Amino acid sequence: VWWVTTLLSYVGKQLLSTSFAVIWLYTAELLPTHSRLSGVGFCNFFGRIGAMVSPYIATLPTVVEGKIGQALPLLIFGACGLVSGMLCLLLPETGNERLPDTVKEAECLKWHKKRKSNGLIFRNVDSESKENGAANKITT
Repeated sequence: VWWVTTLLSYVGKQLLSTSFAVIWLYTAELLPTHSRLSGVGFCNFFGRIGAMVSPYIATLPTVVEGKIGQALPLLIFGACGLVSGMLCLLLPETGNERLPDTVKEAECLKWHKKRKSNGLIFRNVDSESKENGAANKITT
């Protein structure tokens, strides 16, 4: 049974590290321009709260006795890692997308809709514009 807790701890550590990196990557890409900096700071704040709480979770075997007490921190870290890793799969694809400038554009990015801004429709980069070296195809 020891290998289950070891496996969960390694998987949890990897997924938590990945989710923390995703905070930096996706937060900057999903938030509108005018709230990007404060949004990245806000998400970083909650990541740091998790880092502050983790030593207390790691010392749970001193409070809870027995095999449950030994496995509890690893199970908590593993479950948090699995949940945060799975939630990252729900984030929209931002490759070849123009970064949102307004909240409305950010909401459209969430649902993969065509974004309208000042009467223009912004679409994904197609193969023709990639060959020509153009960034995004803009049509009216």
